[in-house]
Amino acid sequence: MKIAVILSIATMFGLVSCFRSEPQQPAQQSDTSTAPIVVKTTPLHAIFPSSRTLDTLFYADVLGSGIPKTFVFSVAKDSSHLAPSFAQFDLMQTYNWSVGDSSWKLAEVDSFAYGTGVRVQDITRDGKPEILIFTHSDSTGASDGNGLAIWSAHDGNWKLIFRSLTGDPVLQDIDNDSLPEIIMHGYYAGILPNTEAMEYISDIYAFDGVKYSEAKSHYPHFFSDLIAQAKEKYAQAKTQTPVSAPITDEVNFTLYKPCLQALAVLRTSGDTSGARAFWEGEKDYLSRMIPQEQFIDLQSFAETN
Repeated sequence: MKIAVILSIATMFGLVSCFRSEPQQPAQQSDTSTAPIVVKTTPLHAIFPSSRTLDTLFYADVLGSGIPKTFVFSVAKDSSHLAPSFAQFDLMQTYNWSVGDSSWKLAEVDSFAYGTGVRVQDITRDGKPEILIFTHSDSTGASDGNGLAIWSAHDGNWKLIFRSLTGDPVLQDIDNDSLPEIIMHGYYAGILPNTEAMEYISDIYAFDGVKYSEAKSHYPHFFSDLIAQAKEKYAQAKTQTPVSAPITDEVNFTLYKPCLQALAVLRTSGDTSGARAFWEGEKDYLSRMIPQEQFIDLQSFAETN
């Protein structure tokens, strides 16, 4: 049985505890001590179903109440041998401590095709940690199948504030306000081999105080920097390709890839007029410099909304 113990900065502040059988309870008014509730059996023995294989078990005070929830991540025993090597779990179960009968009560259940990791982190900066669950939607392990689910109690209600099964979500603080955005990715193969599909930023989600919602139009400076970088790479590629020696090799993507990347970031930014202008300025040059198959694919990408 593999048990992964989650370690985070939150542990130092009492937000997260692993494998504790005695959850902390605020002291009664008549008692100034902080003696924990006595639990006769550990959560593992009391609540974990025998039909599943445990991956991770930990406590986290996600509500900020002083009484943590128990989180159990596991995989069904009858299917664990079929899971790919990167898969760790397929189910999250959370349990709340019932003071009345001194027992753990099942609260939430969330399932995944393949769970690949868990992180406990206060990404909303309210002193209460969120639970970030990294997932995968297929058995190949390709990055386009990477997903993310985020549970939070920021507004007082414990709930999902973000979920995407695909898109390879990445947390990044774009505007330096200490609240990370979620950068989503798209993949375009076109005439490229599937193993060389081009990754590009397809969307941005930002925390709006309740959940993560689509917000790419709020970050023009971020996209302007990306556009400048993409155009610079394309310009550099042009210097490596003498006009006197057009590319004839169908698998030479020296110009195709950086042009495709520039078109992709222009489209994602919402600058459709800029994308059209870029293509109009380059298509005559490209029609002479790259194989016809590459040109037709770029043209289709550029002229399709």
